[in-house]
Amino acid sequence: DTMTIDGRTVERTYYGANGNASGLAMMLELARMLKTNSPLLGRSVLFIAFGASGQTFAGSWYFLNRAFSDVDKIDAMINLDMVGTGMTGFYAFTSSNADLNEVVKSMAGQLQPILPTLTAQEPYPSDHRAFYDKAIPSILFTTGHYPEYGTERDTQSIIDFDTMERELEYIYNYSVALINGPKPIFNPSDLTGLTAAKGSKDAVIPYYDCDYRPSFLGSRDPKVFLEKWVYSYMKYPKEAVRNGIQGRVLVDFVIDEKGKIRDVNVLKGVDPLLDAEAVRIISASPDWKPGWLMGKKVKSRMSLYVEFRLEKKGSFGLKKHDN
Repeated sequence: DTMTIDGRTVERTYYGANGNASGLAMMLELARMLKTNSPLLGRSVLFIAFGASGQTFAGSWYFLNRAFSDVDKIDAMINLDMVGTGMTGFYAFTSSNADLNEVVKSMAGQLQPILPTLTAQEPYPSDHRAFYDKAIPSILFTTGHYPEYGTERDTQSIIDFDTMERELEYIYNYSVALINGPKPIFNPSDLTGLTAAKGSKDAVIPYYDCDYRPSFLGSRDPKVFLEKWVYSYMKYPKEAVRNGIQGRVLVDFVIDEKGKIRDVNVLKGVDPLLDAEAVRIISASPDWKPGWLMGKKVKSRMSLYVEFRLEKKGSFGLKKHDN
């Protein structure tokens, strides 16, 4: 990115080494390993790298709803997202799917290079959510949150390559066990804590699954909300400006049936100062027009990246404010 700081034009590179070059690199090596041993596999395997995660996981949504015709033949999904900082832990999240959990538990009794911690709490939303919405059992492998996320400090220097190798070997073993095992069963009750069932009174529908998506100032494009409201009225915290803190904050929120914003939460933070401002500006949003599904207004959930930059370039970012 090119920006101006103290009157000087500078270029800054956001490498994304852990978020998510680590997951992509591991997927490519996993593909090589599984292809080498393909005679041992009882199922076909697709390897896909999804883009547009910052637009409510539009890449995985498009694959499942527009690009791939055999979605009903997908038995399970393995999501590798931010797996390079193993010194902070290695986690597996299945949304409490009994069959996927059973594979993890059975492998715990075998000699493995590393064992993940099964967590009932979703570390953060990722592409597995789009698969859940299609009733496809999914498991997320991750090393979790890390402070360099969304900043120029997300470089090779923070990657724990030795632990990544052990994670890869475990995920390969898990993949083989899943591929050659029985089809895991999807249970809607597994989604407790993510979204309610679509037909229930308290259902919260993913933004891209609404028949008519929520709109802001007449537009259903989330970029309009960012440009016309968030970046127009957001105040860059003075202390963050002094310390040169910038990055992208992933914020999750619900648009209820009356078009009001509620349940605003930070899913991937950068710094407490920026996180708090992102929550504040989204919480203060004017009313939207709510989403519709099957002829009724519904609650819908959206996740957006709010980007903090010290000077605006192009359509996004934020100029330094003197407040």
